[in-house]
Amino acid sequence: MMPSVLRDLDVEHYTLKTATGRRVQVREEWHPLIALEAAFIVARAYSNATGHEIPGLSAYHTGPYNVFRIYRQYLNADTTLFTGNSDVVRAYQWGLTDGFHLVSENTSFGNASRGYLPALYGALRATEHVPIDTSLTVMVERVSVRPGSRLLLSTLIDSLETHGLALPWRTPASDTTVYQRFRRLNPHINLPRQADGLSIPVSGNVWLEPKAGRAPVRFFVPRGTTGAFAKAGYNPFDDSKTVAYDHESFRIDERDKVPADREYERLVADIRDFGFTVENRERLNAIYEAMKAAKEADPSYYRWTAAEVSRLHRWVWRSRNFDALAEDVARAQVRITIPRITPAPPPRPLGPRPLRALPTPDLD
Repeated sequence: MMPSVLRDLDVEHYTLKTATGRRVQVREEWHPLIALEAAFIVARAYSNATGHEIPGLSAYHTGPYNVFRIYRQYLNADTTLFTGNSDVVRAYQWGLTDGFHLVSENTSFGNASRGYLPALYGALRATEHVPIDTSLTVMVERVSVRPGSRLLLSTLIDSLETHGLALPWRTPASDTTVYQRFRRLNPHINLPRQADGLSIPVSGNVWLEPKAGRAPVRFFVPRGTTGAFAKAGYNPFDDSKTVAYDHESFRIDERDKVPADREYERLVADIRDFGFTVENRERLNAIYEAMKAAKEADPSYYRWTAAEVSRLHRWVWRSRNFDALAEDVARAQVRITIPRITPAPPPRPLGPRPLRALPTPDLD
C-alpha cells in the first residue's frame, strides 16, 4: 500500500522513549496483523466501490480510478458493447482482452496491471488445496495502556513472568525469555536483541504510553494476558482498546449486522450492474452516516471495520473520476432505454400511368 493510504488507515510511524531518554523507532506496517487489517479494508472498499471483487482486487494494484477509466472506455469505445446485460466484470474482462489496446493508450493501466489479477488468481487456485496448519496461528491480544498512565516495558515483562507462565506465546523454542517472546510478537517495535539472554537491553526498555504524539501506541501480548492480569488484580490496559486475535476473530455473526449493513449489501449489488449514479452516491452517504452512528453505539471491532470500509468507499466516490463515470453511465443507459426509431422508407416514385378514361364534366 502507498504511504498515504497507510496513514489514512492509521498505520503509523512514531518513536518511543526509553528509560534512559533514547528513542526506539516504530513502523506499524512491519506488523503483519496491523498491515493485513489495513489491506483487507482497502481491498473490500475498492471491491465495493468498483462493483465486484475481480476489478476491486485489480484496483488494489492499479488504483480505483484506473478501473473507472476502463469502464468509461468500455462505455464509449463501441456503443454496441454496453447492453442491458452488461456488468462491471464483463467490462473489466473486455479491458484485459479486446479493449486492452484502447485502455493502455488512454490510461496508465499497462501490462503490469493487466497481469496482476491473473497472476493473483492463479496463485490462489494453485494453493487452494493446501491445508492451513492452524496450530501455528498466533493467539494474541492487541492492547494499549490506560489513558493518563505509562508502563515501562521492564515492568510489563516482570508482570508477564509473574502472571503469564501458562500463556500461549507460540513463539519459536529459541526464544527462551519473555523479552525475546515479546520482541517476536511485536516486530513493528524496533527493539534490540537481548545479548546475554538475561537482562532487558537498556536501549530497548521503552515507555509504553497511550499515544506517541497523535499516534495511538499499540502492542501485542499473548492471548489471555488481560484475563490473567485481571484475575491477579492488575489491569494496566485500556479495556476499550483491547482486540483479541484467535480462530474466531474474523467470523461474522449475522446478529451483529444492523439495517445499514443490509442496505450497503443491496447498494453493492446494484453497483455491479453499472450503478454508478449520483442517486447511489447519496445512498452511500446515508449508509456511511448510519455506519458511523452504529460504531459509536457499539465500538466493536466489527463495527469499526464496517465503518472504515464504507468511509473509504465514500472517499473513492467523492471524486471527479466518479463524476465522469456517472455521466458516461447515464448517457449509456439512455442509449439502451430509448427505443430506436426506424426511419420510414422513402416514398416509391409512382411513374407514368396510362389514362384509362377522361373524367366526365359535371355540367349542372
